[in-house]
Amino acid sequence: MIAKVADPILVAIVALVGTIVGGLVAGCVQLVVAKMSRSTQVEVLQLQATQEADRVWRDHRRQIYADFLTATTTTMDLIEVYTQAPSDTDTDTESAIPDVHTDSGFPDVQEVRKAMHEFTRAYSDLSLVAGAEMRAVALRVMEMINDSYVAALEGHETPERPADLSHNVVVEAMQKELGLHQAASTPVPSPR
Repeated sequence: MIAKVADPILVAIVALVGTIVGGLVAGCVQLVVAKMSRSTQVEVLQLQATQEADRVWRDHRRQIYADFLTATTTTMDLIEVYTQAPSDTDTDTESAIPDVHTDSGFPDVQEVRKAMHEFTRAYSDLSLVAGAEMRAVALRVMEMINDSYVAALEGHETPERPADLSHNVVVEAMQKELGLHQAASTPVPSPR
């Protein structure tokens, strides 16, 4: 009779121990999987955050580069038109800045100065975010525009734009800096 009573108790104890051990194993497996899943989620979130920050930074730099190109084109065009404007030489011959007839459709000296100020601001912004190669190209553009600006204000002919500072060269340097690659067979049209 003891064997009959011990048998169901033994079975119950073995079943209870098996349930406890099985629960502990399942709980440990769940904890390990949850921890791995959480660390994977954290890594994915960190990767997504890094990619988003890179995209925002690249977009910000792209906008600064676009502003620089716009300011360069606007300033060069205004300087070019300004130098073609007839000056009023009958009033004050000692003035270093020619008096431009604004009613003739030509820009006056204040418009050229404003464009130069905007160009300088765009150059400064670009200098803060650009890499070394792009800063070197931008510096050369700045020097060229400064030379043209001074020549225009002094009434001299503006110097020609060097071929190595063409619009295409500047755009290609920007694309290289931004990691954008354009096919060599598709040239970027010049704004002129």
